[in-house]
Amino acid sequence: MSQPQARLDELLHTLPRFVEPHSELWPHIAARVQRQPRTARIMNLAAGLAVASLALLMARSALREGVQAPVTSTATSTPMTAASFSLPDAARYQSARAAMETTFYARLKLLRPDTRATIEANLQIIRKANEDIRHALGSDPASPVLLQLLNETYQQEFDLYRNVARNTEPTQGRS
Repeated sequence: MSQPQARLDELLHTLPRFVEPHSELWPHIAARVQRQPRTARIMNLAAGLAVASLALLMARSALREGVQAPVTSTATSTPMTAASFSLPDAARYQSARAAMETTFYARLKLLRPDTRATIEANLQIIRKANEDIRHALGSDPASPVLLQLLNETYQQEFDLYRNVARNTEPTQGRS
């Protein structure tokens, strides 16, 4: 071993193994760690919606290009038909959606602006996908793939409303 390398090794062994952070630094770290779980859940929700939206866009692109893959139900492995799917009852759906939207928008105001913007962007993606699917159903109303995608976008919209409401619920009290 060369002389400078040996000297460096000696100096490294004299350094402490652990350095305590400055006392004024720790409260900031603790505050950020405590806030992280709520933000992480919401960001996970946003990422999940982004992935689901991407999947919808890819399916839509495949349908436009004429790529036809057999669609089967994962539970029964039998081909799906248009009768397998049902669109929600319009009046009941609109009523439930309006009630959930009211809670959603009230709770959305509780979130940080960047998180709120991400969630609103994801909601717009879901609504655009829903609109595109309904437009495609105009030319092929019996398409089981389109009907399934439409049901999924309805469900994603409701899931988004529910998740924001659930993750922003005020705490009931601590025991």
